[in-house]
Amino acid sequence: MSTDKDTKDNSTEKMGGLTADTTTYVKLVIGAFILALSAYGIWFGVMQGFSLSKDPAYWAQFGDYLGGTIGPIVGLATIVLLVITLNLQRTELREQREHLAQSAKELAEQNQILMKQSFEQSFFTWLGHYQKTLDQISFSGGTTIHSPEPTLVPHGKVLTSTHALKRMAQVLGTQGCNLCINDALRSTPNPHTEPHRTNLKNIFISSWLAIYHSDLGSLRVGLRTLYGLVRWIDQHELLSEKDKKHYISIIKARLTEAEALILYANGLTEDGAKFGELLSKYSMLTALDPQQYEILRYLPLNEPQAL
Repeated sequence: MSTDKDTKDNSTEKMGGLTADTTTYVKLVIGAFILALSAYGIWFGVMQGFSLSKDPAYWAQFGDYLGGTIGPIVGLATIVLLVITLNLQRTELREQREHLAQSAKELAEQNQILMKQSFEQSFFTWLGHYQKTLDQISFSGGTTIHSPEPTLVPHGKVLTSTHALKRMAQVLGTQGCNLCINDALRSTPNPHTEPHRTNLKNIFISSWLAIYHSDLGSLRVGLRTLYGLVRWIDQHELLSEKDKKHYISIIKARLTEAEALILYANGLTEDGAKFGELLSKYSMLTALDPQQYEILRYLPLNEPQAL
């Protein structure tokens, strides 16, 4: 509303300037006409006593008088009119530049809106595709046995979609793998030392890889889809940091605890390290509670803010 008001005020101001220039122009013309009549009146009335002559010398003298009297006035009026004309042209050029600048600004704003709409359409389509891949995930593992490599024990029932993800998280976080981690923690007085941390990491990653390879591909597709989406947002040149965090927060709000644990495990692997950096950068794993999952206290994902 304020923009429209400012535009209206500017237009009124410009019209006022043009009216003032036009008034000056009219006044000069009228003034020159009055001066010419005055010169005629002085010549015929005062100097010639309202008498006309047929003598050519008389009219030659009148012409000299008229030229000497009116000429400077007309010349001055011409210069003033030229200046006014130049000012009018300059005003018109300025208005044209302002109009072009305003048009360019509006075009840029429209382009920005269209680009944002295009981005959001792609964003939600991409996010929807990720959700669809989760619906195709299947899992039948019940627990993992480390003897000597982690092996999944069939659960007897094939779970799909979110039920499969929850079961994966249970096997990874509270059963099987977690028992092995607890045994490793009890066997050392200081689990925070690097050798023991490496041992814990190997146990956890081995269990995760057993789960990862048990799926027929949908889990891998889902992870790659989500990684591609987050990386696309992170590298988008037209998004501000505030916008990036906004769209990441939309993804983050849709992540379940099971998904967050799976992303955490994947981020610890060599193949998922780059995704792990993005998870840490945008603090995407805040759904995980380090008090609930023992492993989180010993293996932070790149940086503590990830959790």
